[in-house]
Amino acid sequence: MSASPESTVVEKSVDASVMVAIEGLGLGVFGVDRFYAGDIGLGVLKLLNAGGCGVWALVDYLIVMINAISTSSKTMFGKTISGDRNAARNVAVLFIVNLIILILLFVLVFVFGVGNER
Repeated sequence: MSASPESTVVEKSVDASVMVAIEGLGLGVFGVDRFYAGDIGLGVLKLLNAGGCGVWALVDYLIVMINAISTSSKTMFGKTISGDRNAARNVAVLFIVNLIILILLFVLVFVFGVGNER
């Protein structure tokens, strides 16, 4: 009697809170988000070209934030989303508000010259 080995496929999942934190801290520019998701090749490529000169990193940032806020999304970068979705949603909202504040500060300083009065 020989037991036949059962093949099991383990599907990679990503924790939404971790992905939001990676993107929110700006580590997506260096491909850390893709490394975490298991896409080593894309992570190296993203690292070597600085996140597509920021464009690829921005697109991934938006994908992660929208998927974290959305209740209907089940995957992120082709991987199943795991973890506490409410926590990920709260962190995503925090980082989006932070991004809006940074954009407003950028506009105030570089467009309107606030703080450069003589």
